[in-house]
Amino acid sequence: MSTDWPGYEQIKLQGHSLTLQWDVNENNTLKSISSYRELENDDSVDLDGVPLTIATANRISDFDQKSQELQWIGATERMDYVLGLYYYKDDGYTINPHVFFFGTDSSEYGFGAEAVAAYAQVDYEVTQALTLSAGLRWTEEDKHTLRYKTVTGFGAPIPRVTAEESFSATTPMANVSYKVNDSLNLYVRYAEGFKSGGFQGEAGSAAEAVIPYDPEEQTTWEIGAKMTSADGRLQVNTAVFRNDIEDMHVNRFTGLPGVSVIRNAGEARTQGAEIEAVWAPTDAVRLQLSYGYLDAEWIEFMEAPAPNQPIANVADNRSYPHAPEHTANVVADVRFAQTSWGELRGLLDYGYTSSFYAYPYQLDTVDPTRATAGNTKVDGYGLLNLKLMLADMPLGESGRGELSLWARNVTDEQQPLNFIDFGPGFFANYTLAYYQEPRTYGATFTYRW
Repeated sequence: MSTDWPGYEQIKLQGHSLTLQWDVNENNTLKSISSYRELENDDSVDLDGVPLTIATANRISDFDQKSQELQWIGATERMDYVLGLYYYKDDGYTINPHVFFFGTDSSEYGFGAEAVAAYAQVDYEVTQALTLSAGLRWTEEDKHTLRYKTVTGFGAPIPRVTAEESFSATTPMANVSYKVNDSLNLYVRYAEGFKSGGFQGEAGSAAEAVIPYDPEEQTTWEIGAKMTSADGRLQVNTAVFRNDIEDMHVNRFTGLPGVSVIRNAGEARTQGAEIEAVWAPTDAVRLQLSYGYLDAEWIEFMEAPAPNQPIANVADNRSYPHAPEHTANVVADVRFAQTSWGELRGLLDYGYTSSFYAYPYQLDTVDPTRATAGNTKVDGYGLLNLKLMLADMPLGESGRGELSLWARNVTDEQQPLNFIDFGPGFFANYTLAYYQEPRTYGATFTYRW
């Protein structure tokens, strides 16, 4: 493979937050949370892999967001409560020029959202063992879009078009927890979720650019237990859950350079179990283990199986994206020595993720003109991180320091974590891969006062 176009990515990101808290009295607190974030992104890639300028992509993006939240947190003898108001606004614009088969285009799109929400939650202690919780959230989001594209050569231009749409939902939550004894707590939880719809920033036509996709809605059931040993050295949390999703948002790559769209796939279901255990056999050793099992499947995926065929439910032949069946994590935190200079500690962190698909593509190749899921399947991988630190170092009258030597991806695992498959129509399934960061090591010093 050879390239003749510069490849780079430059990101400038800054964010600020401010939290103010006023204790009105011993039972009530008013809290204000303000935040602002700004992003500038500039990247370039040679897509053709040959020393000719056939397919290239650049992207220049600006994005900023701000939010403000007010919370009233209070308590009575048997009840805890929180009331909140939330405001959010963002704006962004992207210029995305391409060279494509000796023609050029300048693809531009702007987007923005403004959201307001109000919520409340109450936890009521019916008895010393039984607690009932209920919550409600109202959300409204206004979104707007702008699309424009000029073309010389291959492709069709898009005139400057704009559109806007509003989305709203009211989502409840209910929870029942029961304290069997000092060592065991059981709970059942029901909740509804909402992800607003939006517009296709990279739409291929003016008509598609102004038609919004629908909101995604989810209902969740969860049953769990929290257990603690009599001496407090062992804690075990377990849960089983089920999520039913309507009009799920899925990202689909179109096969054109750098162009993807969001579709409402239909109905989906994810269910599974999680367990987390923390054990401190001594004051100097802390061990943590977590494991998750996930069963994800499509119930309905409406799409034409092949060109010139009617739309049908193809759920049995579509992969579920980014849903590894197994995940696990092991952490060991050991204090080797306590000295006048501080604590000498070691930390081992190992995580494993089983294989998963990157996109909701066909599992068996029914339509040879479309991408097949196996081309963008991520193999299972594990990552080992290590850290040796001298912590809680006394520096001055009130300061504390920490010196750390660390290494990430110690075994230097080098495998793709994500792909972009351009499909059979682009250089016979030309695929880009994004790899795990290689072995990295360094030293860090932190001072707190």
